[in-house]
Amino acid sequence: MNKAVWGSGLCAALLLTVCLTGIPDRQAAVHLALTEGGARYGQAEYAAALRIYEEALAENPDNPTLRYNAAQAAARSGDDAKAITYYDASSDSTDKYLHAGNARVRLGDAAGDPGQALQLYIQALETYRDGILLYPQHVPLKVNYEILQAKIEALLEDAEAAQDSQGEEGDGEEGDGEQEENGESAQEQDGDAAEDADSGDDTRDGTADSEAGDDSQTQDAGDSNDEEQDMEAIARILEILESREDESLKNNREIKVGGEDKYGW
Repeated sequence: MNKAVWGSGLCAALLLTVCLTGIPDRQAAVHLALTEGGARYGQAEYAAALRIYEEALAENPDNPTLRYNAAQAAARSGDDAKAITYYDASSDSTDKYLHAGNARVRLGDAAGDPGQALQLYIQALETYRDGILLYPQHVPLKVNYEILQAKIEALLEDAEAAQDSQGEEGDGEEGDGEQEENGESAQEQDGDAAEDADSGDDTRDGTADSEAGDDSQTQDAGDSNDEEQDMEAIARILEILESREDESLKNNREIKVGGEDKYGW
């Protein structure tokens, strides 16, 4: 009985020793990763730095400094999508929102599709806005917000101008088509007149041509309405974002004021 008690006490002591020594070991591993990763980052070896940070994150996934440093290294490596993932998971700071927004803007600039670019720009605008709500005194966030907002508005104006230009070209083509149809109609009328002289029939039926023209105009009007609805939806999104920012900044007494804490670089 005494031997069993003694054995249980020894196991408990060993487990306690392992647990106590495990915490310093993890802290030492994080410190080592930050040191080695920082050295590689300082030498512009960003991919190597990212690999070191990610290996440390595998054992310490909740460490905010490792997350932020991994985001910075990923951004420097040109992987903005991965950088955004790490930025969003890091602790709140002005740099987090500023760099995460910038990464989304770069992805938008690189997007080949205007619709996808606009979506990424709006996400970046929301990121800046979230940072402004937490840190209303931070000027770079406000500046980037205003610059990006103007960029989105210019993009919308260009899209609207292109849409109007296409509409004008379509109107010109329809006009040419009408002239050709009128010419063909005149020829048909001459032929019909010759036939009518023999038959004595002065009536003609233009219902089919009229219905075909109505169908074409209806289809063009439907496409134009869809594009106008998309433009209106985007305009409403911008108005909602702006109104939310104005309302929050007017009542920012309880908004968290940003500190001077720095994470990583």
